[in-house]
Amino acid sequence: MKDIAYVVGGLWRHHPGLHSKVLGAARLWAASGVQVKVVLYSEGRVIDCLGNTVSSLPAARAKKLEAYYDIKLSKIRRLAALRHQYIFLKEVLTDLSPDIVYTRYALPFPGIHQFFGAVCPYVIEINSDDLVEYGLKSSWTGRFNRFFRKGFMRNAAGLCFISREMATSPSFNWYRGKTDVIANSIDCGDYPFVGSTANDQVNLCFIGSPGQCWHGLDKINLLSSYYPQWTFHIIGPGRDEYSASGIQPGPNIVFHGYLSGQASKDLLQSMDVGISTLALHRKSMNEASPLKSRQYLAQGIPFISAYDDTDIAAKDFVYQLPNTESNVSDSLAALGDFVIRVFRDEQFRHAARAFAEARLDSRIIERKRLQFISSCL
Repeated sequence: MKDIAYVVGGLWRHHPGLHSKVLGAARLWAASGVQVKVVLYSEGRVIDCLGNTVSSLPAARAKKLEAYYDIKLSKIRRLAALRHQYIFLKEVLTDLSPDIVYTRYALPFPGIHQFFGAVCPYVIEINSDDLVEYGLKSSWTGRFNRFFRKGFMRNAAGLCFISREMATSPSFNWYRGKTDVIANSIDCGDYPFVGSTANDQVNLCFIGSPGQCWHGLDKINLLSSYYPQWTFHIIGPGRDEYSASGIQPGPNIVFHGYLSGQASKDLLQSMDVGISTLALHRKSMNEASPLKSRQYLAQGIPFISAYDDTDIAAKDFVYQLPNTESNVSDSLAALGDFVIRVFRDEQFRHAARAFAEARLDSRIIERKRLQFISSCL
């Protein structure tokens, strides 16, 4: 195996955590002697493993691709934009002629396997139960995905699951190709570690992306109102998204919007506690390996979660809530105890960083992923 095309959908600028994951993996694969190009088919760009643009569409055509994310457009026009994305993908793959494609699961389309498998086999990374996730977006999207999904997966050379729960789920257990369970990783060397923030008051941080009810923004709001002396920093979802969901954020919530990867790292150096996903139950899941949790640990930040993590068992620097609707409201006092216990305690921060380096680092996990991808040829 000499050439891999790492295929990624979605607007790159809205997912800084994904940048680090994808480029970290691509660099490590390249260090193993494999040529890697990252195809951002939703934006009409191809980049190298350092994030440099190799080729891109003219602005007018790229705008047609990105129109898929304009929710004001009709379903037909958005589907037309999705088709434009996949046509661009096929053009790029034909030009690059890789040995294999590694892609995150994408909203399927009639004949989708002919786009992703235009010139070679493809492997799909399964990050979520698509039957539930797309159903949460809208009933129409859920039905569309359900109708075309099996054609996409059945023609894949392999499925790479990021959790054991998904690998054994009825949503996927009909698949008869090669499979493996490999959770998300992080390149710890890319993340600055600070042993102490020296903050006088607690600063907490949440990293998210738009329109995902399982993040539990409403629960963060509840926690912020119970502890008005703490400051909560939100990277990603803005005040408008809070308000649109019926939440009125308090004065101790600071919205930073979508930050670049470096800006996110810089801000987290001053954070005392991280907040990971709090409402995974809303998409009928119990296990995950969120990128945000890996960034917290890589930067030495204890965090709060509410799910079973594929690679993180119970640790002193992680407070795991039950995966229930009332998990935060039932645990306000206990959460306060945890936050105060880890606040300004360098021992917890060093332990978090050491764990990330030993168990979550890309140098360990991406070697396994590369071996699995190679086995699918």
